[in-house]
Amino acid sequence: MNATILNRIVLAAVIGSVLGFGLGAPSSAHAQAQATRDQQTSEEDQSEQAGVRKNREKREARAAQAAEANRANGDAIRAAAEENRGRAQAEARQRDNAQRQAEQAQRSRTEDRGARRDERQELYRQQQSQQAQQAQRDAAQAREQKARQARDQQERSRDRQDRYSPDQTVRDREQANTTRDRRDRDDDRNRDSSRRGQWGSKLETQQRIEQQRNQAERYQREQRASQDRTRRDAITLQNQGRTSQYRYHQDYYSRLRQYNQRYDWQRYDYYNDPYFYSAPSYRYQRDGRYYNINRYAADMLQQAINYGYAEGIRAGRADRYDRWRYSYRDSFAYRDASYGYRGMYVSQFDYNYYFRQGFQRGYEDGYYGRRHYGRQYNGSDAILGTVLSLILNLQPYRY
Repeated sequence: MNATILNRIVLAAVIGSVLGFGLGAPSSAHAQAQATRDQQTSEEDQSEQAGVRKNREKREARAAQAAEANRANGDAIRAAAEENRGRAQAEARQRDNAQRQAEQAQRSRTEDRGARRDERQELYRQQQSQQAQQAQRDAAQAREQKARQARDQQERSRDRQDRYSPDQTVRDREQANTTRDRRDRDDDRNRDSSRRGQWGSKLETQQRIEQQRNQAERYQREQRASQDRTRRDAITLQNQGRTSQYRYHQDYYSRLRQYNQRYDWQRYDYYNDPYFYSAPSYRYQRDGRYYNINRYAADMLQQAINYGYAEGIRAGRADRYDRWRYSYRDSFAYRDASYGYRGMYVSQFDYNYYFRQGFQRGYEDGYYGRRHYGRQYNGSDAILGTVLSLILNLQPYRY
């Protein structure tokens, strides 16, 4: 009995233990599984957070790279814009320079046309004056011939009267002697005038004086009217940055004003100027025509060539110092071409023409820094005599 009970107790205990172990094992396994899941969850959270941080860092790096690229693009765009602006400004300056050069060329052509028109008008007036002088000479010869015929007729009449009136014949002879004496005295005065160099009659001399006075007055008016052009040229040179050429411009017009102020056409003593009483002694050819001049006019043309050469030397040297292009026609001194001119002896067109011939050669020597067409003598630049002869080609002329 007791053994049975004891066995039952033991069996119950064993069963209880087994049941207790069986019930406790799942709980422990569940706890371990929960701990494992919590650990995995924590690791996943940490990994996720690390991934988020990495993604954020990648986004921030990409954003920084994009910002840097945007800045670089912006700098490149600004540099391109600056380059385009500089190119546009350079093109604008080139267009302005081309426009100014075109305007200057147009002004030069206009001035040349005006000069040629004035030359044609002056030539026409000279032709008219020569025709009038020829007509006067023809009229004087006709009068002289009529007077000779009248004297011959009077002498024939006196010869006829000698046969009938001795007293009348004596009176006629006395009157004829008086007339002959007066004519001889006039011839002596004319010969004396010729020995002094007088050329032509008093009327012709007066006409030459009036012509030269009008020419000098016209030249002075043109010089006063050119002051605005002088100021425009100075402003243009300053805008172009041509320092050496600007200094030469100021020096040229200062010397030109001083030269012109030394001569006053209104107060000049034309009647004591030997030019108006000197016959032509030279001739030169230009544009297929011959022109007769005396030695004073010849000296003036030679002076124009030498002055032009000296001014060309200075202008060419200034352009070389400024590193400017070779362009003698654009020079203000070439366009003016009147330094040394007084409005007398030769026409302004002739003086301008030969001044520019010398200027062109002087500019070439000055620009290239050489002495091909001239030389320096006593501190002054002068064109070679052989070159001057080729340009002007003066020939002796017997009036």
